[in-house]
Amino acid sequence: MPKSRRPVANGVGETSIPDNDPARARHECDRLRLLRSGGLPEAVFKLAMGGEIQAYASDFILAEYEEVLRRPRLAIHPDKVTIAVVRIRAAMRMVLPSVRVTAATDPDDNMFLECAEAASAQYLVTGNRRHFPERWKETWIVTPRQFMDGRIVTSEEPA
Repeated sequence: MPKSRRPVANGVGETSIPDNDPARARHECDRLRLLRSGGLPEAVFKLAMGGEIQAYASDFILAEYEEVLRRPRLAIHPDKVTIAVVRIRAAMRMVLPSVRVTAATDPDDNMFLECAEAASAQYLVTGNRRHFPERWKETWIVTPRQFMDGRIVTSEEPA
């Protein structure tokens, strides 16, 4: 894989699950735990925010992050959400996906594959691998642990 490809970090929270769907409540909890402080998802997010890895986002992904952060049960002050979204946008390289993807088992997750494809990303980092293929085109779908532990082959490492 060429060195110019960088990770897509999508660990803030990727959810648009309705609150009134009890069959998916466990799934929502799994996704929202990524918003908690500490742990590997936050570590990946901090790498992206600090510019240590190149992270990509689309307007759809940022809108999703904002929607999640504004949920009443999270009780985040609206001004803090606005500031957070502005900072995330500034840290990300924005892409405009031009290809519609339908490979994720949860249709709401396809926007992350679309972003990865538009960015020619080497990795898509998610705590929710079960809805994604193992790989999408040239992008490996990895967990925050895999990413942070370096259990992924890069162009600098022998295969």
